[in-house]
Amino acid sequence: MTLDQHIVVSVSWGNDSIALVEFLHGRGFRNVTCVYCNTGWATAWWPARVAAMEAWAQSLGYRTVEIMSIGMEQLVVDHRGWPRNGMQFCTEDLKIAPFIAWLAEHDPGFEAIVCVGLRRAESEARRN
Repeated sequence: MTLDQHIVVSVSWGNDSIALVEFLHGRGFRNVTCVYCNTGWATAWWPARVAAMEAWAQSLGYRTVEIMSIGMEQLVVDHRGWPRNGMQFCTEDLKIAPFIAWLAEHDPGFEAIVCVGLRRAESEARRN
């Protein structure tokens, strides 16, 4: 992998994805696109954080993209119920599917390296 290889980072603009962007910048990667999927499901102050983090990433010379999901209300209608134990489809439908669709359109040749920031200590399943 070279410093000019296109890297696409799926960001929530939580601490893990911010740390990943800092890691990439600290290692000198230049061709980075940060993709945030707006689920429409956030606390009132979250949009200001997203705007601040997008401005910060842009100040590093990185591109930022905000894509929209179908939204929680439509998700509940489509699945005829609220996500719960054994039926956890919200991350898949609200974040992963829109991100994969964006990738299919913007990286049809599968050339980009995709990065997602996750802490190993976040859960037993992810750590293993």
